[in-house]
Amino acid sequence: MTEQEGIDKFRELVNEKNTSVVTDAIVRTYIQSGLNRVNDICGYWIETFKNTDVSPIFTLVAGTAEYNLPSNIIAPIFFEFNGKLLSSTDFEILRKDDMWVSKTPDVPHSMMIYGNKFLLHPAPKVVSGATWTLRAVCTPPSFDTDAFSGLQSQHHEVPIYWAAAEFLSAHGRDANFARAEKFKEMFMLAVGNCRDYYDRRRTVFSRNEKEVER
Repeated sequence: MTEQEGIDKFRELVNEKNTSVVTDAIVRTYIQSGLNRVNDICGYWIETFKNTDVSPIFTLVAGTAEYNLPSNIIAPIFFEFNGKLLSSTDFEILRKDDMWVSKTPDVPHSMMIYGNKFLLHPAPKVVSGATWTLRAVCTPPSFDTDAFSGLQSQHHEVPIYWAAAEFLSAHGRDANFARAEKFKEMFMLAVGNCRDYYDRRRTVFSRNEKEVER
């Protein structure tokens, strides 16, 4: 589905043909919200980052465990350090290791993303010549430029259901509220199928596949 087809579908669902009252720019904003919502649930937009990128997202420093991440990274899928996959950890596990902050640098065995921070545990002792790859669910690109990129064609209408529900809820009349609830129900049913599909895709994603499956 193209960007214009998505806009036309939205207008059809909400029965809003007046482009001077509800401009295409407004429609794009609602559809973008729908894409973000689908991605929050399904994690369909996946990107890969490497130390060999032209502008790496971070540079490892010996003895440093914590690194800032771009705001578009949502959740890790895997992190590979010198060809070895690191396990994921969380604060509950780290809290059991009271000395984790001051732990002697060594070969990292686990990692965690929290907020815009990336944590290696323990901090790397040697980084000269080290290689790393991070594959993560990220914020989807702008609908203005990439339309439904990253979503399979059979899922293109799903974010539009959410967009329609939000629009109708914001333009409150009793009839609109009822229609908004209908589109929320349609969204929840459809996004469940989406989630199953993208969960399976992440499971079988090999480290040698394309960085973003379109």
